[in-house]
Amino acid sequence: MEKTNWEELNAELQKELTVDNEQFYVNLLIYVRAKTMIRDHEKAEELLLEILQDILEAQEQGISAEEYFGKNPKQIADEMIANLPINVWDAVKLGLVAITSYLVVTFFPTMVFPDKAIDLGKLLIGGLAATVFAILAMKLLGYSAYRYQSKFWRLVPYLFVAVGLIGCIALLDFISTPLTISISPTIGILLILLMSAIVAGLFYKEKDKDLWLPFIPPLTCNAIGGIIFRLDAFSGLLNSKRGALIIAGCLIAAMIAQYVIIFVVYRRQKNRSLKS
Repeated sequence: MEKTNWEELNAELQKELTVDNEQFYVNLLIYVRAKTMIRDHEKAEELLLEILQDILEAQEQGISAEEYFGKNPKQIADEMIANLPINVWDAVKLGLVAITSYLVVTFFPTMVFPDKAIDLGKLLIGGLAATVFAILAMKLLGYSAYRYQSKFWRLVPYLFVAVGLIGCIALLDFISTPLTISISPTIGILLILLMSAIVAGLFYKEKDKDLWLPFIPPLTCNAIGGIIFRLDAFSGLLNSKRGALIIAGCLIAAMIAQYVIIFVVYRRQKNRSLKS
């Protein structure tokens, strides 16, 4: 029997919520997911789906989510969460996903310069830091779901995590480890093609592509650059003034494309919310 995709079904049913009910449920969803990181993930998603279905049934009868659950949903959520079984392995898998995502995103920029050795130790440290900040982000989001009502204070956790992560990545430039490897141009091209195929396959299977679309321009730019600079015909271009201008132009174009995609995705998500 095929395993139910609770998150996908949840996202589809959320489209049927009214604006007020959606805001109520999104806060509850963020809080529950943040508080159940070490508990059974599938059971938590089943719980969220049951709550959503209850809200939809009440909505059909003209009862709002706040009227149905009361003005203290946090207390109800805490009682439900307390009954969920603890599953440390789910938390470990979440950490592995965060590390893998970081390594995939940082792999392509690392491979742009053919003569630069790959510092595996630095990548691992960065992956662990990214995991810590991902967990911290979830905790802060869960904490702020029922703590703050103003838009400004709701943005504070995002800003805090973003600044911390950027600072951590900046500090990595000053770190080096003995776990470095150098690869030949041919092996480098094969690795880039292999990773590109893996990323393309994962992106194709992903249902909600909006989250990953902004990463496509910079990753594509870095992948193409990493391949071109490993070809004999273009090997000298990297150290020339003309090559530096081309690299700068491509990076600026990729950055502009990334911001355009972020804007388009934001507008699309906003329009979907308004139609709900």
